[in-house]
Amino acid sequence: MAFFYQNVQNLLYSPENRRKCISVIHFDIPNFKLYNERNGFKLGDELLCFVAKTIRSEVTEGIAARLSDDHFVVCSTYDRDMVINKIESVYRKIMLSEDTAKRVRIKAGIHFIDDRMAEVGLACDHARLACNSIKNRHDVYYCVYDEMLRDKMRKQQYVIDHIDEAI
Repeated sequence: MAFFYQNVQNLLYSPENRRKCISVIHFDIPNFKLYNERNGFKLGDELLCFVAKTIRSEVTEGIAARLSDDHFVVCSTYDRDMVINKIESVYRKIMLSEDTAKRVRIKAGIHFIDDRMAEVGLACDHARLACNSIKNRHDVYYCVYDEMLRDKMRKQQYVIDHIDEAI
């Protein structure tokens, strides 16, 4: 994680990337623990390697890392449309895998970094929040972190913080 953060920070501060669109994409394999339980850790490890290789083969411009467990993160310099195309391609390759045990539905959250002085950890958190917001939805596999999502998260947190007052 520290290696990823440092390289992304260097990318953000680099003068040649000043005009490029920079995004953070958080990939997750929902219910991965259940996958391990059903198929065993060996197949689980093979699935993680397959997903990592698929992400890396599609997102060739950028920095990729496995953050933890079944969570992968990529910092990309593709434009907005290309980021979505790459995520669609990763999703399609995994869902059309010849090995049926590797056909899993992945989720992706995207945060487009507007502020070059932004904190990398915060950008990763925003991408993770976008990803988590669609975890239980079966009709979408990616989500972009935006003002609407931020406001929704703040409202949810407000309710949690003030539940005792409401009772």
